[in-house]
Amino acid sequence: MDKTIKFEDKIKSLIEFEQFDDINDFVAKIMLVLLQNPRLIKSNKRFYLTFLLVLLKSLGYNFKLGGNFEKEFDLYYFFIALSNVDSNFILSDSFFSSERGDIDLSQLHKKVQERLHNNCSNISVKERHLQILSEIKEFLKEKMLIDFDQNYEPNKLLIERKIILPTETDIEKAFDSLINSIEW
Repeated sequence: MDKTIKFEDKIKSLIEFEQFDDINDFVAKIMLVLLQNPRLIKSNKRFYLTFLLVLLKSLGYNFKLGGNFEKEFDLYYFFIALSNVDSNFILSDSFFSSERGDIDLSQLHKKVQERLHNNCSNISVKERHLQILSEIKEFLKEKMLIDFDQNYEPNKLLIERKIILPTETDIEKAFDSLINSIEW
């Protein structure tokens, strides 16, 4: 995987060259590209959950979240399973060795190893990635809900539809617009 390719370029390429069967397939492939991004390896993994939530909301869907461990586990599992290393290495205890003493991840690691062993042992990296893509599709199928309350107006910005919070620049523009519209 080329580490110089920007995430935005990968998404544009995906949208331009891939075919999608349904919304699940579309979101799953975007999530797959995001999780395979080598820049996320040491970064905050909450980013891809936030990205997924904003993407679904902008498409008119909500995402049903469970308890904290359940929510984190599926995403953590997908992230680990999409590593570009051999399945046997992921199943080894050395893969999960951690220098951090402040968090006990042993329960999470055991659960990830068990699920990987059941689903992905003795298969190639490419086959494992295809298997994980189908698991992501199932995960999304269970968690995606149509947002009937959303005021869907496709010509409005995500900020105007209250899907994402406005930035400081957006607030300044709105304030300037308000000032200019009132006759003093």
